[in-house]
Amino acid sequence: MAMSGNSGSAFWSSIFYTRWLVYLLISLFVLGLCITIVLLFSKQPFVRGFVGDTLIVVLLYCLAKTLCDVSSWKLAMAVLIFSFTIEGIQFLRLAELLGISKEPLVRLTIGAYFDPLDLLAYLLGTASIYLVDLSLILPLQQRAQSSRENPPPQP
Repeated sequence: MAMSGNSGSAFWSSIFYTRWLVYLLISLFVLGLCITIVLLFSKQPFVRGFVGDTLIVVLLYCLAKTLCDVSSWKLAMAVLIFSFTIEGIQFLRLAELLGISKEPLVRLTIGAYFDPLDLLAYLLGTASIYLVDLSLILPLQQRAQSSRENPPPQP
C-alpha cells in the first residue's frame, strides 16, 4: 500500500506519538507512585527502599521508551546494568572517597549505602516491566498499527 505526500508522514507520526504517549503515561503513573511512597511510607524501610527501588527501574525503562524506540531486551539490560552500577558505586563508597557523599543531589541519585536487596529490587523491577512490555504493551501497539494499516471495510 503506497502512501504519498503528507499522509505517509502523518501515519508514521501517529504511530510514534502513540508509542510515546503509552510509555509517558506509564512513566507519570509510576512517578506518582514513587512520590506517594516517599511521602507516605518514609518510615517504612521495606516499602520506601525495596518497593521504591523496584519502581525506579520501571520508571527509567518507561522514560527511555518514551524518548527512543529501542529493543525492549537491550533497554532492559541497559537499565539493569545502570542500576547495578549505581549499587556498585555505593558498595565501593566512591562518593565518600571523592568527598561528595553529603551533597543532597549525590545522596538522591547514588544513594547513601549499599544494600544487596536493592540488586534484587532492580532485577525484579526490570524483569517485571520487560515482561509487561512484551506481553501487553507491544502487542497492543502492534494491533493498533495493524488496524491503522488495514482498516475494516465500510458497509
